[in-house]
Amino acid sequence: MSTLFPIADMTKFESAWSGSPFYVGKNGKGGINDRYARFKKYLETGKDIYAPLVYVRDSGVIDFSNGRHRYAVMRDLSLPIKVAIYNETIDNAKKYGYI
Repeated sequence: MSTLFPIADMTKFESAWSGSPFYVGKNGKGGINDRYARFKKYLETGKDIYAPLVYVRDSGVIDFSNGRHRYAVMRDLSLPIKVAIYNETIDNAKKYGYI
């Protein structure tokens, strides 16, 4: 299971994820096809979204199991972001100051 948390320190969170081969950069750079653009358009509808699902490794590295494009769009729009964190990695997220 997972629990929903607001990200406390976007700089730390972003830094921990930016080294990943699955990192989605500004304006969707490095993302899959048009997922970034499609979510950006969907966000305009005002409909509910699922929170991005995150796993925080013992080393502090961030992995997304779902929602990395959603996260990237919200980050680029400077929106507040809540992520769902796997319960077994919540202590790691706290340890590194992400939540």
